[in-house]
Amino acid sequence: MTQALKPGGKMLHKVDLRDHKMFSSYFHELKFYEIPDFMYALMTKGSGYPNRILLADYKKRLTQIPNIKIKFYITQLAGYGPIEPHVPFEKLPKTALKTAKNFVEEKKKNFSSSLKHRTTEDLMVTGFFMVIEKLKDHRKP
Repeated sequence: MTQALKPGGKMLHKVDLRDHKMFSSYFHELKFYEIPDFMYALMTKGSGYPNRILLADYKKRLTQIPNIKIKFYITQLAGYGPIEPHVPFEKLPKTALKTAKNFVEEKKKNFSSSLKHRTTEDLMVTGFFMVIEKLKDHRKP
């Protein structure tokens, strides 16, 4: 999608990392993180079901793309709910961070092996907006 942008062009993309009621209708909202990786891959292959790619993974991949500037705004935290207005992670309200952190840390011991070792901060973000701007020159910001 970034290649389709003209220099100076911007893209706004919302990413929802929740389970789309796959399990949360009956269990807590991060229940789908408990399913073993191999089984989850089989369950979701070729479907529109949610992936388990976290905000940190998006950041890592996008920073490898030259000639773009990226901003992330958090829209949702696990155990807390929507964040309005949407803000960068470092500007989240302390009460929201504490609530989400406690929620994730309570559930984390049951997560699949690939997620159990991720940081609580990585796991607590369940939705965000990306604002991506293609730079007018070839310098990285």
